[in-house]
Amino acid sequence: STGALLTPPITVNNVTRFDGCISEVTSFSSSIYWPETNLGSTIELDCPCGDLSLGEGRPIATRTCSGDFISGAIWNTPNDSVCEFQIQEQELCDITQISNFEFRLQSLESLVSNDPADLSVTSLLVITAALESLLDNVASNPNLTSVFLDIIQNVLESNVIGEAQRQ
Repeated sequence: STGALLTPPITVNNVTRFDGCISEVTSFSSSIYWPETNLGSTIELDCPCGDLSLGEGRPIATRTCSGDFISGAIWNTPNDSVCEFQIQEQELCDITQISNFEFRLQSLESLVSNDPADLSVTSLLVITAALESLLDNVASNPNLTSVFLDIIQNVLESNVIGEAQRQ
């Protein structure tokens, strides 16, 4: 008959996955999306900085999916302290989200020219990636090319390139 009780009683737990960790978002100054990851695997993700990929030497967050096939998988605490950008670095990342490329370039110049001596290696990565993303937009405009070159000049006058080479 329908609705009959099963003997012995069966308990069903809300298990989504035994062989890996389900996707999850962790937050600090910005959010990191951790995709589904197999049990025993460690995942490495670029620290979020707008929609930029910062390239070689970029800060990377890591997280391990641990557990076993009996109890299930569980995420370990993320190692994302390198993603806690300084104020200037976060402001640079925020600038990369500006949709108007002229305003984005001018905002970048304003921030970089304020105090180029305070630029960090991470700032250099962000500036380089941001300039690379703007290159096609400035090539045909002499005024924007001048702003672009001013940014490069400010970076060259700072000590950040020597610091980056030492690291």
